Amino acid sequence: MMRKLPQNKLYPIIFALERVPSFVPDNALCDTFAPGLTIVFAVEDELSRVFITEDNLPALGLQRFELLLTALNNLRERLSKVERMGRGPTYLLKANGRDEACLLLLDHFWDGMAKDVEGELLVAVPAQACLVFTGSRAKAGLTLLKAAIKALAGSGDARLSDRIYVRRNGGWEEYGTETLVL
Repeated sequence: MMRKLPQNKLYPIIFALERVPSFVPDNALCDTFAPGLTIVFAVEDELSRVFITEDNLPALGLQRFELLLTALNNLRERLSKVERMGRGPTYLLKANGRDEACLLLLDHFWDGMAKDVEGELLVAVPAQACLVFTGSRAKAGLTLLKAAIKALAGSGDARLSDRIYVRRNGGWEEYGTETLVL
């Protein structure tokens, strides 16, 4: 009999689609949510991490369609405080040092942040613990976003994306191929 997995410890983890680490099982349940980024689900505590698969999903007591909502509710609780650092036009978000990229998944959070930038909301997530944003009308902001991608890009498993994303219609799209930082 499979041991029960606690629903209140289920969290989303964002990985680069082309660089999902080898420690993530091939059959882990995942959702692609933005170009080049995927959400993987795991039950985590201080000592362990169990990735959710079709095989262990029944031990969680959830249906597949309930994973994202449950994981997001738990994430909101875990991220009780998010700091916005910087004076503009570019800002760095600091949460708990591991879930910053997952802030992309919190729609209401971005509705508020969009009001504080000029133009469309642009975001870079070069590493799991790094999220930088600005507005599309801030030329200096876009330059700083590109510089942040080059300077803060994680290595190994923590590395996420060299892309810049724009928030449109409640989702994230690639801002344009001209913004790809190599």
